[in-house]
Amino acid sequence: MKNFTRSYAEWANPFNFGHYHTRYDPHTFTIPMEFRGSMLIYIFLLGTAFMKAKWRTRIGSFLSVYSLIIGRWDMATFMGGMLLSEHDIRRSSDLPPSVAGMKGRGKDFQRTTKGTALRWAGIILALYFLSYPDAGAEYTPGFAYLSTWVPRYYIPLSGWMFYQAMGAVLLVACILRSPVLVRLLESRFPQYLGKVSFSLYLVHGPVLHSLGFWMMPRLFDNFGKMGGYAIGWVVLMAVTFYLTNLWNNKVDVWSVTVGRKVEKMLAED
Repeated sequence: MKNFTRSYAEWANPFNFGHYHTRYDPHTFTIPMEFRGSMLIYIFLLGTAFMKAKWRTRIGSFLSVYSLIIGRWDMATFMGGMLLSEHDIRRSSDLPPSVAGMKGRGKDFQRTTKGTALRWAGIILALYFLSYPDAGAEYTPGFAYLSTWVPRYYIPLSGWMFYQAMGAVLLVACILRSPVLVRLLESRFPQYLGKVSFSLYLVHGPVLHSLGFWMMPRLFDNFGKMGGYAIGWVVLMAVTFYLTNLWNNKVDVWSVTVGRKVEKMLAED
């Protein structure tokens, strides 16, 4: 218990800008980054609220590129996402009411042949960047040359952060302008996954590290590799989504309700 509390006390330190992977659930190293990124966006929007949108966009773009170059890929993606969100809101508000919805997206540039070609080229490039290896890129065909362009602020094993950050922002930018992909992602199942995504993120690690680590060796012994993977995938998927829904309904929704009550209490005279 002492090790657990110490580990997560260091993990929760908002002034530690390193990548802290706890022993208990390593992938939660992104949560402190999400907190710091949220604070960056809050401070930036608060500080630039008086500016014209074009100047806020220019300054934000500069900060995003600057952050990416100096090794703060997490800050770069948060700033990039904020800029994409603002651009999409401004663009939607400029559309006539008759085309303001999803059907109106892409009436101008997006529906042209050139726009479609550029958009899909951007998606392919984004997926290519997102495929940059976590390790050994300098020896991997198709990525060796890219590895020479990683800024010196990234340590040798973190070049993936540079390219995958660019790929993530580029992919979202292209999806926002793709009527086909927008329609797909606005369908029922993707929307459900978006709703429970944070709960799924928190739940899947403990499930894999407890039930998964206990169950998989026994399945391999009794059913072989292929059979074990198939059965394990079905069981773990079912348990994970059951607990995800439980966490989302009992904890996530409850915490949002409590947060709103606290906000209302502090905001009222």
